[in-house]
Amino acid sequence: MNTICMSNINEKDYCENINYNKKEYPVYIKKEFLSQYPNYSCISHWHEDLEFIIILSGHMNYNINGTIIDITEQNGILVNSRQFHYGYSCDFTECEFICIVFNPLLLCINEYFENTYVNTIIKNIEQPYFIFYQSIIWQKQILDILKEIYIYNKKILIY
Repeated sequence: MNTICMSNINEKDYCENINYNKKEYPVYIKKEFLSQYPNYSCISHWHEDLEFIIILSGHMNYNINGTIIDITEQNGILVNSRQFHYGYSCDFTECEFICIVFNPLLLCINEYFENTYVNTIIKNIEQPYFIFYQSIIWQKQILDILKEIYIYNKKILIY
């Protein structure tokens, strides 16, 4: 059974306590399959962390605050901090994906940067998510970098 989305969710408010790959480095990075989850569905939850999902094969339905998005192969999504979300397959088909969850404090090199850039994103209730498409060059570059981060972390065995 998968550790993220399946355990460590507070039953009172559905806040997930992320099991980072290393406790001293607040990042969770792993390749996963929807078939690892009961009924091909994660449990609805939220957390302070930002979450990237990159679809390697198949597709995934993603519910963010009640909005349903179909994320197709080679595309991805960034879920903003404190948003109720979960991924699932409405047709019970396999989906291979990379999940990268990280604490936004990693982006805060100083108070100015935190207040000017990071907080303007994570506290923006008008932007609960952002979809990344392989067909848009700058978004493809971000998706490719995220895949490289997964490969790099797999090599150094941080999880």
